[in-house]
Amino acid sequence: MNEWLQNIGLFSMVLALLYTIKKGFNYYDLKGIGDYEDVEITRQVEEAVQSLPSRKS
Repeated sequence: MNEWLQNIGLFSMVLALLYTIKKGFNYYDLKGIGDYEDVEITRQVEEAVQSLPSRKS
């Protein structure tokens, strides 16, 4: 029974590691082609922030 639980634990850790690696590759692939952040949304947010009045005392 102990070996069975060790195998399940090892398998779970390997799956978690592979999932993390996959997410990292997806992040860098999407960031490299510009799909990770929408440039238009970023531009609109920057314009909205610039139009806000400053809060200087």
